[in-house]
Amino acid sequence: MNPNELTRADPLGSLVALHERLKGGALGDIEESLAIACAMLEMEFGIVSRIEGERYLVEYLHAPPESLERGAEFVLGQTYCAMTLKADDVVAIDQMSTSPHCEHPAFEAFRLESYIGAPLFVDGERYGTVNFSRLEPNDRPWTESDRQLIRLLARLIGGALERQRLGEALSRSLRGLRRTNEILSKFAGRVSHDLRAPLQGIEALLYLLESELPEEAQANAARLVGRVRTRAGQMNELIEGLLAWSRGGWGEAPETIDLAALVARSVDAAALPEGFEVSVSLEVDALYTAAVPLEQVLRNLISNAAKHHDRERGRIDVSVTREGRFALFKVADDGPGISAEHHQRVFTPFRTLKAGSTGLGLAMVKEHVELHGGEVTLESEGRGTTFLFRWPLRTESLR
Repeated sequence: MNPNELTRADPLGSLVALHERLKGGALGDIEESLAIACAMLEMEFGIVSRIEGERYLVEYLHAPPESLERGAEFVLGQTYCAMTLKADDVVAIDQMSTSPHCEHPAFEAFRLESYIGAPLFVDGERYGTVNFSRLEPNDRPWTESDRQLIRLLARLIGGALERQRLGEALSRSLRGLRRTNEILSKFAGRVSHDLRAPLQGIEALLYLLESELPEEAQANAARLVGRVRTRAGQMNELIEGLLAWSRGGWGEAPETIDLAALVARSVDAAALPEGFEVSVSLEVDALYTAAVPLEQVLRNLISNAAKHHDRERGRIDVSVTREGRFALFKVADDGPGISAEHHQRVFTPFRTLKAGSTGLGLAMVKEHVELHGGEVTLESEGRGTTFLFRWPLRTESLR
């Protein structure tokens, strides 16, 4: 809306325009709103001030060129806003030179004849004022409608400043979370490296132990050595799971992904036993997303289907269909199924339905999917389990 099209005769239209403008809470929105209000009230200066003790700071401004700058600072007692804060309500003066306030320091310093202002509150605390003024006397007396407009404008600007403050707090929190994630990722990498070394040493010592044992003792020792190797393998799997979970593709730049190639890589990386067959059906050709987390999700679901199967041979069906702005992935198997009471438990870290499993695979699946704005569920009635997850057709960078 053009500010010049607004007048005091159209307060409702002006208020609607101001409300729309202030939804964003950005600097430009607030200052343009001051311009709209100045046009409507026929004022030269529109100011949002911030009051700190006796300091009066011009935080947002609409004014004639080279007359006043944003960031200017005055003594509160030398501004008309001191009267507004004292009244704790709207103060409106038509002609300062003929009013009881004609000797006010602000009039002597700036010769502002017309003034209207209201206190401004943000998050329930006094923030400053919203005020308008000009060098000439008012053409007609301020009305109650004018006062109501200034009260409502003060509320709208207070709300915009609250949203702005919230946005800044969220940005700081996000920066902190990203930094924490980077630190954890580096920490996980160092820890996994440090833990792998002794595991490799254990494996080497086991082979050495077997070769050094007398022949008559090897049979009995083989059973114990096998148990140690199993425990070491479980620990190595846990380390790999923790490392993959901590990384998760956070901050990886999105790109156009050939979905058929990504699914093929996921199947290959799952290293399925020879007795398992995988079928793939794709109705979506490509996604714009980060490849690593999506590939980790698919690989975990596919390998999980084989790992928890109760037979030497099995079938896994992978399908992708379009569902609005999402791609709907389904990974179905013909395994033993999952009881209804365990449908949520399987997504909890370190909770597993099978001995020897880390319980991190499905937890990582849920974490990655939700981080990218999707959701994951499972269906299982009797034999067979189907995992379903929605992944956006297009995702922006999480960095």
